[in-house]
Formats: sequence, C-alpha cells, structure tokens
Amino acid sequence: MGVYYTKKCTTLFEKVGFSRKYMAIEVCPQDQEIVFLNTNTRVALDDITKMTWEANLKLKMILSPQDKVCVKFEEPNDLRAFLGDLNLDIPVEWDTDGGICPGRYAARGSVRSSERASDLLGSIMDTMRSKRRNSKSYSFDRSSRGSLAAGSAATF
Repeated sequence: MGVYYTKKCTTLFEKVGFSRKYMAIEVCPQDQEIVFLNTNTRVALDDITKMTWEANLKLKMILSPQDKVCVKFEEPNDLRAFLGDLNLDIPVEWDTDGGICPGRYAARGSVRSSERASDLLGSIMDTMRSKRRNSKSYSFDRSSRGSLAAGSAATF
C-alpha cells in the first residue's frame, strides 16, 4: 500500500508545464483497487484495461472508454514502485542509464484485435520517426544541390 503524488497531464497547459496540478493516488492491494484521493474516486484494478508508460515518466491509464488518466511521476523509482504495487505482474525494464524503458500493459481478454493492430502500427511508426530523427538530414542550401544555371535546367 502506498500513496503516490503525481502531476496531472490532461490539459495542454499541464502537458507543457505552464499549469501544475497534482494528483494523489493510493494503491490498496488488499482491496484490489486504486483511489484517486483528490476526488475520492475508487477504481477496481480489474477496470484498468490498458496502461502505457514512457521514458519521461508519463503514465496513461485507460479505465473505461470514457475514463482516461494521464499523470507524470517525479522519479523512475516511483513509477516502478507504483506498477509493482498494482500486483498485475507488469514487467518493468531499466535502461543502462538507470531510467525506465517505455512499456505497455493490457488486461487479458480486454484488447480487441483491431486495437492490437493499431498499437503495432503505432509502435512501428514511432520507431520509423525516431530513426528518421536520428539519421543525418539533408541540407537545402545551394552548395549541396548545385546551382541551377540556364543550361542545366531540365526541359519537359
């Protein structure tokens, strides 16, 4: 059992850091529920259909199609302890720098095949974008492309 203090990340101002609102989340493993102490809302652990966490310590929980929670933890150990307190057998991996690796959890039987396909395509696109960002980009100055002289222009 533990109480975790996190930053809310639901509005644009909260995501970029202009506005700070904190949320206290209590994990009650004996009752198999989590309690959002700000609103005194109780959610059964079985109601969590999907969770994703990122390297920047953001955790997104989908409790129902209408209920989504996005919070950010202060330390990697806090996020790991929170996921461990849920008792859902969630594997959490660490990178070589001591940070937490991005991961996902989906309750068994709750994910449709179309959701799995969209998750797979999303992860492929994320990988492609990160590889593109890491690759050497081309410059668009005239020295690298050559100058267009009157005789070198192609005719159609």
